[in-house]
Amino acid sequence: MMKLVIFDLDDTLLQLKVDWAKVRSEIIALALKEGVEVNQADHLIIISNLVTSKPGLKKKVDEIYRKNEAGTVLQKSYLVFPAMVALVRELHKKRFKLAIASGNHSRNIEDILRHLGLVKQFDVICGRDRVFCNKPCPDQITYAIQKTKISRKFTLFIGDSAYDEQAAKAAGVSFFKVEKGGTKDTTKLREAIGLFEEEED
Repeated sequence: MMKLVIFDLDDTLLQLKVDWAKVRSEIIALALKEGVEVNQADHLIIISNLVTSKPGLKKKVDEIYRKNEAGTVLQKSYLVFPAMVALVRELHKKRFKLAIASGNHSRNIEDILRHLGLVKQFDVICGRDRVFCNKPCPDQITYAIQKTKISRKFTLFIGDSAYDEQAAKAAGVSFFKVEKGGTKDTTKLREAIGLFEEEED
């Protein structure tokens, strides 16, 4: 049975209605201004990580994300996935350690979770601003493991993308891929966590 369950946020617990094209254009503009060569056809995650790797640009990239996500958070412009939220509440009641490892900004993540009444359920919230390298780097997952002091072999990361899966592999933890748009049937996920083992005892 797992002891630490780490969730991605966007497209895993809920769907943020952020203008990601605008985020992309602002980061590319920053890259051009600062002389960072990027392939504009690459995924936003790859472009963002490349730009943040140049000294002095990490905070600027994080601020672009924070600013663009903030309006969505303020207007509560996001779609919650009820089955996943119910699972979070269940795991918290059963005393699992819970964490968020997300490419979104920590302040926005906390505001969303506070609005949903979930912020106290999570032992660790690690947004892009709390580590140097975001997914597919393993840093956010490692951060959660270090904070909770739970072994990697008892840790499961839940996400929706190939970058989430790569981060889990790099961190040496188990991974469960959920459906984009919200997982409605959590049976297989509950099995991966080990909840059925608990019920059999």
